[in-house]
Amino acid sequence: MFTDAEKAFIGVGKAGEVRIARMATSTTDGQPHVVPLRAHLNEDGTKVIVLGNQMAKSYKYRQVQKNPKVAIVWDTEVLGPPRVIKGVEVRGTAVIKHDPGASDPHFEVTPTKVFSWGINEVAAGSFEKKMGFDMVHHRRPGSGNAGERPA
Repeated sequence: MFTDAEKAFIGVGKAGEVRIARMATSTTDGQPHVVPLRAHLNEDGTKVIVLGNQMAKSYKYRQVQKNPKVAIVWDTEVLGPPRVIKGVEVRGTAVIKHDPGASDPHFEVTPTKVFSWGINEVAAGSFEKKMGFDMVHHRRPGSGNAGERPA
């Protein structure tokens, strides 16, 4: 589901190198809620691990209990020249996990859709594809081998 470049950008199983991301949840009536947090891919690069501070007391925790559909975005911008923007969006379903001995629960998100820009190609090309010129970056599980784009 993730290309090698996307995995490198997000971070795989490296708790010490966890990137800041933003996660969107939704209320039961569809109102969005977005918060910054820490997230990385699990060791085999198939799921997103979302970490938080006092997660069990958070609003996002209560929202995931009611509606597990979430979106997570990692991005960066280097002003340059040249200006470079990169990012990865994951949409998926979150499950609350509490590892034995851990002081706080975390979310494990199974991706249903992944989109990136400026990672596998320059961002302008990615945005053109997102805007409908070519939808190859929108992938679903089972749509091809990791790192390959559908033809």
